[in-house]
Amino acid sequence: MNKILLKKLSEHLKLEEEEVSSYTQGINNATNPVLGLLYKGFLEDSKRHIHIIRTIVSYYQNQGNNNTPFVSQIRDVEHFDLEDPVSDLIKEERKLVDDPFIDLLLESIEIDENKHAKIGIALHKLYSKNK
Repeated sequence: MNKILLKKLSEHLKLEEEEVSSYTQGINNATNPVLGLLYKGFLEDSKRHIHIIRTIVSYYQNQGNNNTPFVSQIRDVEHFDLEDPVSDLIKEERKLVDDPFIDLLLESIEIDENKHAKIGIALHKLYSKNK
């Protein structure tokens, strides 16, 4: 078990938990519904990060109990689409928007879509190596 990594993950977990509290306050105090939507997206990201970190910590804490490495467990990655048709559409939408705040919201979707594509490609590569 990598104790240094677990310590860093514990610190990261605390920061994410603080962000959950901060974003929750932001949602509660937002008078603009679009700003509230941004805070909600950030809140959901932080909650997902907490879940990921807890999964990693659990994995390392139980590693002595015959854990099979995650990479060797990759079996079904077909639902990860390697093509991203949404990204081109968002680029077109962003050209038509005249409100910088709306453009920022569309950019946040574009960033998510790019992230999904990048992770999907990486999973396919890992799957191909471990067949």
